[in-house]
Amino acid sequence: MALHGMLILRPLRLAGTIFVLATLATATAAAAQALPGCPDYCGDLKVPYPFGTVEGCYLGENFFINCATSTSTTTSNFTQIPIAYLMGSEDIVITNISLDGELQTMQSVSHDCYYNNLQHISPYSVSYPLQVSPFTISDTRNKLVSIGCDTFAILEGYRQDEERYESGCLSLCRRPDSVTESCSGIGCCTASIPSGLKNLTVTVSKYKNDSYGDLRCSYAFIVEENYFKFTNASFLEMANTPQLPMVINWEIGDQPCAAAEKSHNFSCKANSKCINRTNSSGYFCMCLPGYGGNPYHPDGCQGNHGPV
Repeated sequence: MALHGMLILRPLRLAGTIFVLATLATATAAAAQALPGCPDYCGDLKVPYPFGTVEGCYLGENFFINCATSTSTTTSNFTQIPIAYLMGSEDIVITNISLDGELQTMQSVSHDCYYNNLQHISPYSVSYPLQVSPFTISDTRNKLVSIGCDTFAILEGYRQDEERYESGCLSLCRRPDSVTESCSGIGCCTASIPSGLKNLTVTVSKYKNDSYGDLRCSYAFIVEENYFKFTNASFLEMANTPQLPMVINWEIGDQPCAAAEKSHNFSCKANSKCINRTNSSGYFCMCLPGYGGNPYHPDGCQGNHGPV
């Protein structure tokens, strides 16, 4: 399993010419920020407006981040660790907030296990509720993955219209050491996610009730695209991987840009543009080219317009 999150910086070499990138510095220095006088961090998590951690600092109750503390006992000392809960729900822990209309959260792993290949342990299915606007589970940034040699995974979810949608995949192999590293159905399978889901349940089960030596568990989970890469070691690694990252889309209101722009509470501020959400009725905002910062902040996006 490969975890991708490393940023590689490469120097720009321009022989004989020196560029003073003042415009770029101005645009990128204006990072996402909270409203004046409001906390902009929950631990290491940056919390930009329209989100906020205290009353008066967020756009609406659905953008409330409850910054609570949890006690860590991984060392000899007890450490208070801040944890960001979306809308105060302890079911939804936020690990990143993007002003491009995305949140990263941690999603538990479903599993179906046997003990000594004989005694069946009750399978663990994962449900993830996002019952209220403005949140949906991203179909373009996530995928369903299942791992096992006799594994059937099903994703079930509902859109705002309460219509039921399903997806799934089947993973088979003769034994764990016979798999390739392609996640194409031999030891690992993957499936796409229906768009616009407000909630989902991931279940995993044995397909033929076969067992393979020490391979006692089958797994299924939603994971952020490009975060997980299947390898021969994944069978063992999943036993110590209770959660993986998933991406949630967020949006403003329940109107498209054309209607929202006429409203007195339109959220896209100076030097920004409005972008319609597909498969839903709301919108989100982005800074215009040459500008940076927070398009929802009352001060708008900062910088000089034009190419750099």
